[in-house]
Amino acid sequence: MVNYKIIKGNLLTDEEKEILTRLLGEYCDKIDLFLKKYILEVHIKEYDREGKRKRYCLISKIKVPKLMFETEVMGWDFKVVIHKAMKKLLKEMKHKFKK
Repeated sequence: MVNYKIIKGNLLTDEEKEILTRLLGEYCDKIDLFLKKYILEVHIKEYDREGKRKRYCLISKIKVPKLMFETEVMGWDFKVVIHKAMKKLLKEMKHKFKK
């Protein structure tokens, strides 16, 4: 079951979309350990598209009843940005459910 929603995914190339869906699928498996019903929203922004390199901003939110987790990560390497954002979300959830 797909628990994520990609916003502004049309900015990405086909290779970047494939990387994003693969990594989100892996991290959704980890999130399933903490939450059963959730929606992961991933909002993608790109900066400096005219130059040789793109700078990515990934805003990710997990919405569940009565709770919301949110992170924002910026960087030059797309894979690193995804990993940082998802690890931050997992860390927030571990902190919240530790008590």
